[in-house]
Amino acid sequence: MTYIVAPNLMHHLYAEEAKQHFPDASLLVAPGLPAKRRDLAFDYVFDNQSFQPWQSELSHFVFTALPILNEVVFFHPASNSLIVTDLVCNIQKVDRSLFSLYLRLSGVLGKLAMSRMFRLLMRNKTHAREQLRQILHWNFERIVMAHGDVIEQAGQNKLKEAVSWLNI
Repeated sequence: MTYIVAPNLMHHLYAEEAKQHFPDASLLVAPGLPAKRRDLAFDYVFDNQSFQPWQSELSHFVFTALPILNEVVFFHPASNSLIVTDLVCNIQKVDRSLFSLYLRLSGVLGKLAMSRMFRLLMRNKTHAREQLRQILHWNFERIVMAHGDVIEQAGQNKLKEAVSWLNI
């Protein structure tokens, strides 16, 4: 079976085009995306209880403590890798000065971090702590993310540090 994943409420723009290129693939989407994208024909909305088509190779968890994202986070045990989209980023260098200023103001330049905007939008800190503890329960070394450099070692400790403001 082949899958296309729209992992959160911000990364879905080309899901329909991907489905056209791979018509036999199942489109799996983050919770809330069907209401946002009524034009999108999907096969399944992720949750944390059911549908684990790849459970022998890959685990997932829906991080709902940040409702603007509802990000599906993945863990690949064979490579000890946590795979995220926007939950954290690790942008070490940028060439453009305005973008650099934006990243600095967001608190994400030069380190693994969650943006200040996301931190402010995360209203229920208790729920966020509980959900991050579930993610940190996975035994990962590497963090692969959509924005920034891959963390190759000590990923679990670096993620704990990145969310230390939550007192986990």
